[in-house]
Amino acid sequence: MSEAQLKWGRTGTRVGFQLLTYLLLSLCAVIFIFPFLWMLSGSLKPAGQIMRFPPVILPELSTLSFNSYARLFQAVPFARWLLNSAIVSISWVCGALLVNSMAGYALSRLRFRGRDMVLMIFIMTLMIPFQIVMIPAFIITNWLRWVDTYLALIIPWIPNAFSIYFLRQYFLTIPRELEEAAILDGLNKMQIFYRIITPLAIPAIVTIGIMTFMWAWDDFLWALIVTRSKELWVVQLGIANFFGQYMNAWDVVMAGATIAALPTYLLFLLLQRYYVQGVALSGMKS
Repeated sequence: MSEAQLKWGRTGTRVGFQLLTYLLLSLCAVIFIFPFLWMLSGSLKPAGQIMRFPPVILPELSTLSFNSYARLFQAVPFARWLLNSAIVSISWVCGALLVNSMAGYALSRLRFRGRDMVLMIFIMTLMIPFQIVMIPAFIITNWLRWVDTYLALIIPWIPNAFSIYFLRQYFLTIPRELEEAAILDGLNKMQIFYRIITPLAIPAIVTIGIMTFMWAWDDFLWALIVTRSKELWVVQLGIANFFGQYMNAWDVVMAGATIAALPTYLLFLLLQRYYVQGVALSGMKS
């Protein structure tokens, strides 16, 4: 077999492998996006068509309606729940980025006694289920008299071992020569962190921001434990209670679920470039 034939054979194999990869990825994409499309479709058609068999995936143009969204905001204080979720999620993200980035920088750059032991303890906490931490966290929150306040929803979970470890790994990829040059220019550690390290770590910081926002926005169990009044319900807790009262109004329930899912989808679509960079580089060490 000639060299040209071998080259064409390798090219054909590579193209075939790429086509198979794209086909499998497309199939996975359809599987993962189908529940969201079904939910969106259900929110735009009458409740009687949602449970029809065989199922109607796309609503008929003649029955297409946004009445379910109007009924949702009329039946419950859904706007208030969205506002609560926004306040909790944004505050949670800001606090987490500040605290966890500083902790990750300290564990990656500063030299102090017991640094490796502290890092090991952080990693060990990742193996503890939330259900075990939940009870002592509630006892402390109740002792501080934070129950049924925004503080209970935000403060306890700002420090996060995964975020600290993730950012530490990314900080290790930043060359130390940049810090040495900054020290020669007269910058202290805090100035180096905010003016040198932070701008270079934008992909990792955005990645942790997206993950933290998703955790905060989708939180249900902790909000259920520490809130008493409906005025402090977050959107996930509100939808769960709304579903219990309006089980037959599937179109309204799906309208609420669609609105609740949109912020995380939009945030990821807008920042996915940084997310991919952060995940790809966080495990590399210079």
